[in-house]
Amino acid sequence: MAIGARLSLINYKFYLFVVLHDDEGIILGIIMYKYITGAVFAVFIYSQSLVFATEVDSEWAEFEFDDEKSKLPYSYDLYSFAELHVGKFTTTNSTLGDRSIEELNLRFAGDLYLYDVFTSFKLDFINDFNGKNDKVIFHELMFNFQVSDKLNVQAGRQVLSWGTGEQVFLNDLFAKDWQALFAGKEIGYLKKPMDAVRLVYLYEKFTLDLVWSPKSNADIFIDGEMFSYFNPNKEAIVANPNILNASKASSDEFHLRLLKNINNMEVSFYGYYGRHKQPVAFSPETGMNYHPKITSVGSSIRSAFGSGLINGEISHYIAREDKKGTDPFIANSQTRLLVGYEYELLPKLTTAFQYYQEWTQDYQALKKNSLNLTYEPSERRHVITAKLNYQALQDNLTLILFSQYSPNEKDVYIQTSAIYRLTDNIKITLGGNIFSGDELHTKFAQFKTNDNIFFRFRYTI
Repeated sequence: MAIGARLSLINYKFYLFVVLHDDEGIILGIIMYKYITGAVFAVFIYSQSLVFATEVDSEWAEFEFDDEKSKLPYSYDLYSFAELHVGKFTTTNSTLGDRSIEELNLRFAGDLYLYDVFTSFKLDFINDFNGKNDKVIFHELMFNFQVSDKLNVQAGRQVLSWGTGEQVFLNDLFAKDWQALFAGKEIGYLKKPMDAVRLVYLYEKFTLDLVWSPKSNADIFIDGEMFSYFNPNKEAIVANPNILNASKASSDEFHLRLLKNINNMEVSFYGYYGRHKQPVAFSPETGMNYHPKITSVGSSIRSAFGSGLINGEISHYIAREDKKGTDPFIANSQTRLLVGYEYELLPKLTTAFQYYQEWTQDYQALKKNSLNLTYEPSERRHVITAKLNYQALQDNLTLILFSQYSPNEKDVYIQTSAIYRLTDNIKITLGGNIFSGDELHTKFAQFKTNDNIFFRFRYTI
């Protein structure tokens, strides 16, 4: 016998089918259809343990959603918040005006446990006070269930992340939202949601993570719409209407992680096959930037050391469209290195340091074929990060300072924030972003007209 139901919400349609078998248990199929793109996403769950009663017998031939008959074992939790977020540029930014952000975000979220299936959703209604960027976003719509004792499936829209770096990413090649970071949104918004299927296999000696997405997930990068950037073609800092447009690719992407604990040391190996998250290639035929194809392999370690935690990570990006580094329109292959240490300096005061390096491969070939050596990246870009986190007033007040400084490119990015929990429902945040540097084409200096302060007021229900 099959039972079907359909729910339409915003730009999605959900179809739920439950098929009952007398001997085999239950097959539960969930189909999500996003009719704007025409993409169909399907999940089918089979579990011997999924049963609606101690025995499945003929009475379910007349199944009805009645509490007296079904007595479904489920639980749910609903929550929501409203957040006002405003920001102001503190430097002269003739390209964008005075305001860095002005918006109201209404979030509705919930978790549902139904037998062995966990469902989570986060729906954001964002009102831009300027009326230019109103949107409705499913930040999360995810189904999580066990196929067996060792295999777990997580499918749908979700936020994924791994690796050991803080705001520096080596093997974490899941998409990021850099506009959210620069605007001063809560740090969780830096990680952009994606539509994917994740398989987690738990073996006795290791854990295997496999992630597949049916489309390439690019970063929300600094393109001139919200924040200005340096355009080498114009040799100037530009913004709207000089938007950095990039062609969108439709190819799949695959992520892999193998995790093992060795003598209390967390050791991981990574792999990625897809496209670069930034539009670091240019097509002379179309006149547009695009995301080139790359493959990445790497590893990381994390362990207790002394009175704190130490971490190390390495990754190697292979430019599949330009393996020899001779094409001036495509970013070369690159090796990334990271070492970090975090410890409690004083009670309630935590500090962390990172050393990070980006090493451009085939650099002589890059120099030989470059169209403009002035704006090419350094062969080795060094970055030192430092973070201070202090809690006071019974942990209701949190002060955060995070800085990134490149000693060879001589540019810096500083983030500050003060977060105060006024009540269980009200949280206030005040913070700022500061950019500085001598050469306008370097990573942080190009954003020096984007210095801003911001204020957030959140009421949670």
